[in-house]
Amino acid sequence: AMFVIKNASLHQAGDMLDGAMDVELDISTSNGQRVAFAEASVSRSVTLSSDSDEAHLRAALYDLTKSLMTEMNVQFQYQVQKSLPEWLAYPPNAGFGAAGMTAPGLAPAASPPPIQAQPLTAPAAPPSSLAPPPELAPPNPQ
Repeated sequence: AMFVIKNASLHQAGDMLDGAMDVELDISTSNGQRVAFAEASVSRSVTLSSDSDEAHLRAALYDLTKSLMTEMNVQFQYQVQKSLPEWLAYPPNAGFGAAGMTAPGLAPAASPPPIQAQPLTAPAAPPSSLAPPPELAPPNPQ
């Protein structure tokens, strides 16, 4: 898998600060054939006050960056769970997975437990439309 930051930018135009982030997670076979991916994008803008000094600008840049990162965290997790469910492994009885997903910004019916880092386990076989030749298929996790 390769995580790509396609864009991470902050721009100032007059009294406007614009920020954007675009990321992608590509899953490829050992010979480089892409078999699955997820991508997420976020953007935000803030207006500076006309009397902003350097300290206010730095604080606004920090707050904008922090806001973009928080939103990216939500968006990227949602997109990975939506686009790559067969490539994810959850602890037994976690009660969370594709069926427990909700759109970003909406509260799930029951709050899922925090997702803890787990080694990725390849599915028994990718979807048939994306299946590589048998010699390049992900290993069976059993």
